[in-house]
Amino acid sequence: MDNISKETTLAELERTREQLLAIINTTIDSLVDCIESGNTKFCSAAKTAYPISFNSTFFKGKKPSILIIGDELIEVKKWREVYIEILKRCCAEKYDALMPLRNFVSGRKRAFLADKPDGMNVPIMLADELYVEAFFDTEFLLKTLIHILTAVQYDYSGISVVLRSVNT
Repeated sequence: MDNISKETTLAELERTREQLLAIINTTIDSLVDCIESGNTKFCSAAKTAYPISFNSTFFKGKKPSILIIGDELIEVKKWREVYIEILKRCCAEKYDALMPLRNFVSGRKRAFLADKPDGMNVPIMLADELYVEAFFDTEFLLKTLIHILTAVQYDYSGISVVLRSVNT
């Protein structure tokens, strides 16, 4: 194994370790919070909480039910709702950092962030002269979200998603 592939493999293993530890920590924290608060409504769902930074391919074909941001629980039905809710909060906190990224953070055919909705399939207005594209599949929506949050150094470590059970 050459040094480049060895370093890449080791880095990937560390990233996986961090993701798994984040799942364990989020799950245990959620269960502890449920027990301490007596809020049993979300206790059974807490075991399925995953950090938003978890590998986006894992979320394909799955549906979100609860977005957890810090201590706040937000009921959601679609990944687009997760995307928009997080980006609105990011915009409120990192507005000045987002504005210079307009028309520069781009996909293959259209901008992720723009000053106008022109050319976007599903533009969502975050603020005056700040639109975000929301026409992506689950995997790319989450990759785009993490890409934007990372670009503006928005702390998303405390954000996780509870998945809807198969029966609901």
